[in-house]
Amino acid sequence: MEWKGLAWTGVPPHLRLGEQYAPDYLALNLQGSVPALEMGGDVLTQSLAICEFLDETHAQAPLLPKDTLARAKVRAAAQVIACDIHPT
Repeated sequence: MEWKGLAWTGVPPHLRLGEQYAPDYLALNLQGSVPALEMGGDVLTQSLAICEFLDETHAQAPLLPKDTLARAKVRAAAQVIACDIHPT
């Protein structure tokens, strides 16, 4: 958000204390995962989905490469982390 120059207020849950499983955070994100981006009642989760949304709605300071092949490689790397090595 700062990279794109967007105003925002962060409320990070303390992961080591398990705050992502507190009732108020679960009301925002039933998965109890981070990050979660809340915008006017709508909530997005998953880093890559949030990055893509921000790039599609705020073109300045892109988070993902413009080149389609490079962007696909970024998505592939993100999927390795999310699906293959990330603990569930």
